Amino acid sequence: FALLFYVHLGLMGWAASNYGPAMVEDVTDAYANYSDFLGYYNNNNNRGRRMTRILYDSAINAISGKYRRLEDDEEEEENNYESNISIGDVVLLMGVSTIFCSVVSSLALCLLMNHSSKLIKISLIVNIVIGTFVTALAFLAGSPFGGIIFLLLTVFVMYYAWAVWARIPFAATNMKTAVTSIRKNGGIIVIAYGSLLFLFGWSVWWIVAFVASMYATGGCSADGVCENDPNGWIVFAFLISYFWTHQIIKNTLHVTVAGTVGTWWFSRLEATSFCSRAVLDSFLRSVIFSFGSICLGSLIVAIVEATRDILDAIRHRGDSVLLCCAECFLKCIEMLVEYFNTWAFVFVGVYGYSFVDAGRNVVRLFRARGWTAIITDSLVDNVLFLVSLGVGLITGVIASIVANSKGMLFGNEAGTLAIPFIIGLVIGFVLTSVAMSVVSSAVNTVIVCYAEAPNEFQTSHPELSNEMRTSWRQAWPLDFKY
Repeated sequence: FALLFYVHLGLMGWAASNYGPAMVEDVTDAYANYSDFLGYYNNNNNRGRRMTRILYDSAINAISGKYRRLEDDEEEEENNYESNISIGDVVLLMGVSTIFCSVVSSLALCLLMNHSSKLIKISLIVNIVIGTFVTALAFLAGSPFGGIIFLLLTVFVMYYAWAVWARIPFAATNMKTAVTSIRKNGGIIVIAYGSLLFLFGWSVWWIVAFVASMYATGGCSADGVCENDPNGWIVFAFLISYFWTHQIIKNTLHVTVAGTVGTWWFSRLEATSFCSRAVLDSFLRSVIFSFGSICLGSLIVAIVEATRDILDAIRHRGDSVLLCCAECFLKCIEMLVEYFNTWAFVFVGVYGYSFVDAGRNVVRLFRARGWTAIITDSLVDNVLFLVSLGVGLITGVIASIVANSKGMLFGNEAGTLAIPFIIGLVIGFVLTSVAMSVVSSAVNTVIVCYAEAPNEFQTSHPELSNEMRTSWRQAWPLDFKY
């Protein structure tokens, strides 16, 4: 499966290099015919804006067959882009947001380690408060049906909080142990950010290959007229390609985290520094020895995701109850397969199992512990999302303050207020979510390792082991014998 993945990457590169230049040449020649094109393009102040618009229009033309003349939008562009913003100002905002987010994310890790139990309780209470507020808002807006629906959801959230409240110490201890392992091996966060950059690069590459292939195989021209309809099988193959690579990038990071935490669990001395041997060895095992297993597990999810997207597109052309049910069914399968893979890849990362052997161990783990781990996983993920959102909002406020102090203008007054905040919010939320995904992977690894090897943890980390023993006994008073 690893070889199949590399072949698929080669095909994507061939599609981009073979079809891309012809499409760009056609589009350039077509737009060069407009009388105002060269003069507008040679204007240094508008060059980047104009070429971006050309590439955007070309992509839309190739896919949808719709065409919009640039001259028709001349006045609209001038009205919408009145601004004194330079590229340097935008880079400044992004840089400040990134630096500030990195600092706050580090502080957030300390907060998770020292106040994990309180944060879990806060996240549950916040969910109830939000549900109550939305319910009241629906009734006040004169929508009794919506109010009843939100009321039932709020009642469910309250019941859920009541049901899991006793397991909060268990989830909190697992999270504290996971954050401790990540802080001891901080280099894994760098790999996580590298994965984000790689995903961005892959998305750009995929878009170029997809648009160029649709343009060439459809016999399209620069004005958006296509002789043939897009081939459904080619579209399906491209969707599998994108989702497969996305899953591989995500799961490679997950396996790397699992291997690092596993090494820290069993061999403390090998995993106690920022660039520890455990981080590098775990990453190399993920991209070399375990890569075939990662490709196999990721391909299963990718096929389900691509099929669901195709069904969604068909359903929007002609609504059908059967298609809606099929799409919902596939979404459920996708969630179950992704959840199963999450635990299977922990065994792949810690023990080096193949994907099939790892799957057998996941089944054995669930038989031994039941499905309580799902509840714990949900509790932790709720907190991590809340932390990511909080850091994003704070970063957005900082970006707005910087923009205001520099006198930046984004169109009208609303844009000047909103756009810097959105830039900071997106950067803060995305970067913090990447760091929190590492924590989530570490928590799952901690659960597996303690269920499999509690004695080894007692030897390597006695203080944390004593805390975990107490919380696990509270969670499983009858089953836990250690």
